[in-house]
Amino acid sequence: MSKQQGELNLQQFKGQIAVITGAGNNGIGWGIAKHAALQLGMHVVLVDLHQATVEQASQELQALIGDRRVLGLACDVTQS
Repeated sequence: MSKQQGELNLQQFKGQIAVITGAGNNGIGWGIAKHAALQLGMHVVLVDLHQATVEQASQELQALIGDRRVLGLACDVTQS
């Protein structure tokens, strides 16, 4: 955050929804999804290009976090 905006209170994200693209292939998106769910207490929407990939990632993340919701969506975010 900038000096004008002040410190970012990460607790404000608890219970909010994070929509993360490219989250199914164990890369940066997957890392962000895990951080959002595990450390920030957020519900997570995983978006990836392939259905099987996003289903697997959703199941893995749901097993890790338990009480928060995970939704996996297969879509191409480059197409409107």
